Amino acid sequence: SAEADVSLLYIACSVMDERPDFNEVLLRHRSYVVRPWRPADRDTATDVVKSCLSDYGFELERHQTDKDVVDVEVHYWKNKRGEMWVTEEVETGKVIGTAAYYETQRGSNAVEIRKMYILPHARGKGLGRAILKRMERRIKERGYDEIYIETSTVLKEACQLYQSAGYTVSDGQKAPRCDVLVKKSVTDVTLGKN
Repeated sequence: SAEADVSLLYIACSVMDERPDFNEVLLRHRSYVVRPWRPADRDTATDVVKSCLSDYGFELERHQTDKDVVDVEVHYWKNKRGEMWVTEEVETGKVIGTAAYYETQRGSNAVEIRKMYILPHARGKGLGRAILKRMERRIKERGYDEIYIETSTVLKEACQLYQSAGYTVSDGQKAPRCDVLVKKSVTDVTLGKN
């Protein structure tokens, strides 16, 4: 309900270190817009992640690997200094994608990009690449040095995207469903438009 969303927003704003500008447009790409996640997006964003995972034979792990998509205020705003974004179809306002990052103890002054998912009907249009580039620029603007991403070889398109964007395979612990860890130095990220 709207009343519950207002209560959640009040609680979120009282515990978070940095409040996002909920109206900020982070990226426009074709008929899509990327903006910060809002508390009203909780169920829809969770459903997008669940649907995309299901497409590849995985289940949403609400209390483990995917708890950050359910409790954004704690995992991105408060404890780990990060951001969660959603992608909307301009015409319908429907959320069709997610992307996020937060600080990690891995590496040096590093973040981990997480929850980069786009529903099937919006794939293959350069949207994932545009979001990745925009997120890399944001990470560089915020002064981080390294970016890590955990993924799975089952996600062939994602693995190809990260490789073509300059990510290299790295060693390190991964979530149970992930069998690949990649990293990139922020010095390899160029600022500017897409």
